Amino acid sequence: AVSVTATITKIDKKTDTVSLKGPQGKVVNVKVKDPSRLENVKVGDLVEITYTEAMAISVEKAPKQ
Repeated sequence: AVSVTATITKIDKKTDTVSLKGPQGKVVNVKVKDPSRLENVKVGDLVEITYTEAMAISVEKAPKQ
């Protein structure tokens, strides 16, 4: 899991999503699990988020040469 402080750049209460700008400048759209939490934040607020990155790896037997 990774924790990051991000800035809210957009809030869409119709779709329960927020746009977050991270420390590297990348903006991502995130679906909010608990929409009632959107009442407590506004554009420009700093929030701390924790997320898990997933990686898919495929292992295959190499062909005989």
